[in-house]
Amino acid sequence: PERLGEDEPAVRAHLDWCAADRDAEVERHVAAGATSIRRYDRGWTVLAGPSGFTYCVTARPPEED
Repeated sequence: PERLGEDEPAVRAHLDWCAADRDAEVERHVAAGATSIRRYDRGWTVLAGPSGFTYCVTARPPEED
């Protein structure tokens, strides 16, 4: 729920984009205008789209979802 008077909402959600080849997928997103924010060795990379919306590209193969 959003709290009045606070800059950030109490709960933030983001998308997880599954990819069989995380590094190639991150490169594709960056080429399309995203910004890579941080890469975690445990299998995900945080990106921000051109509008600032953050999301993750994970190393989990898409067929596992």
